Amino acid sequence: QTDESGQITGLAVCFAGTNSMLDVLDYLQMNADALVPSMVPVLEAVRALALANGLDGQDVTITGYSLGGGMTNILSRHADTVVDGFFAESDYYGFASPVIHESDRILNVGFENDVVHRATGDSHSFWQAVAQADPSLSNPDRDFSTSTDNFVLFDDTYAAAEITLGVDSLLNPLAWLAHIEGASGDAIERAGASRFYHLMDQDSTVVVSGLGGDLREHVWVRDKAAPTSDHFGAAAFVIGSEAGDRLADGSANDWLEGLGGDDTIRVSSGLNV
Repeated sequence: QTDESGQITGLAVCFAGTNSMLDVLDYLQMNADALVPSMVPVLEAVRALALANGLDGQDVTITGYSLGGGMTNILSRHADTVVDGFFAESDYYGFASPVIHESDRILNVGFENDVVHRATGDSHSFWQAVAQADPSLSNPDRDFSTSTDNFVLFDDTYAAAEITLGVDSLLNPLAWLAHIEGASGDAIERAGASRFYHLMDQDSTVVVSGLGGDLREHVWVRDKAAPTSDHFGAAAFVIGSEAGDRLADGSANDWLEGLGGDDTIRVSSGLNV
């Protein structure tokens, strides 16, 4: 980040997600913090660049998606000691991270029905994390103080949650659609741009339409009973898309926003906006 004169005023470290089959091996070591030494050369270079421009750790943002989100959480966990603690006061944002660090220095954003988001949680070994999942390697829907725990992408797989085997299982190829959408779609931006955003908190139930054209005209986007949900029946924010959506309320007081397109909104009970 630079000012009008070109002077550097901020830096960001963005860890890449999985982009090679070799990266998969890193998942076996991630929770045990074995990857920390591999970060040091890059972080030392970033520190040098920051100091050369009169900046300190507060001027650095650390972020990443998926595997990169896991690296972000690992660095957050060790920020007080890595590179002499230079990044202890940096801001940390993990996206769709399997690893979750419980600290007020980091925020983890991801979809409840993403098979990767929070998958290994705060476990300190890969096998401890596996033991917490069921035999189909379903993602345990756990709550953390540093993660969005009720943010739903209502995609085609979620729409069929009652009949799709292992909708939250790492072994189900269809269950990975929410993880892919998190990197390529605009659901997070739509939630953030909602006129109801100022009413939301970190763990509000937020359901964002992600249906394809084949289902969008026939399926009601709503807070529904699903394997990944522990909030069914609670107040919810239901956000549409720029296409024509069908949005429905639940049994509580809900906020529904169609955005663009020719939407159909159905309300039944509660005080809805």
